[in-house]
Amino acid sequence: MAAAGWTFTLGLGALAGGPAGGLLARRRGPRRTALTAQALIAIGALGFAALPGQRGLVLLVSLVFGLGAGLAYVGFANLITEAVPDERAATGTALIAVANQLGAAAGASALASVRTLHPVGPDGTLFAGTGYRLAFALAAGVALLALLTTYRMRHGRTPATGGAAARRTDSSTAVSVDSAPTKEKI
Repeated sequence: MAAAGWTFTLGLGALAGGPAGGLLARRRGPRRTALTAQALIAIGALGFAALPGQRGLVLLVSLVFGLGAGLAYVGFANLITEAVPDERAATGTALIAVANQLGAAAGASALASVRTLHPVGPDGTLFAGTGYRLAFALAAGVALLALLTTYRMRHGRTPATGGAAARRTDSSTAVSVDSAPTKEKI
């Protein structure tokens, strides 16, 4: 419970990041939303790696990291929706949800393993700051790798439509939403 007093702004950032991510994806495109999210997560992870001992800095770093997490959830879902054909949209968004869960589980396990390489104390149940710094530095590296991968994507460069504003036909021409069934109608 005491840790929550140091990181509650992470949840607030994530809460704000969702709606902000939706607006950003609609105005600037989901790719830009995902890039912003990954940059904020990397900055937050590097901030945690520096382990500022002052509560105000931890709260600020938590807010940045949380905002990135909220933007990421929306940005990736929109990016996948825009990247796959309409008939695969449900599968694409389901796969991103599964990938989020698997990534969180695998990442937490891997980073906890890194942290445990630096135990302190007689029974080895306390961990030195070195382990935490290394784990968060690795998390920042993964976020930067994801950022570079997303940067190379060709999808999501236009404002997000959620698949409803236009559909591609076999000849790759846009058809207005009035004349084409939307995902909601299918």
